[in-house]
Amino acid sequence: MSTLRTLFISAAIGVVLAVLGVAATMTVVDSTAAEVARETAGETDSDPGTPPAFYGTR
Repeated sequence: MSTLRTLFISAAIGVVLAVLGVAATMTVVDSTAAEVARETAGETDSDPGTPPAFYGTR
């Protein structure tokens, strides 16, 4: 019976660690609109008709 209890406790701890890992990864990967605006604000072109520089040229 002790082995079964240890298995369930270990599984619960594993689930908690997995949820925390996924949440931390999503926090690192997710960029907000404010961050994108701040990164692209340094571009010299402010004409809304021209595409941003990160699209490249033809």
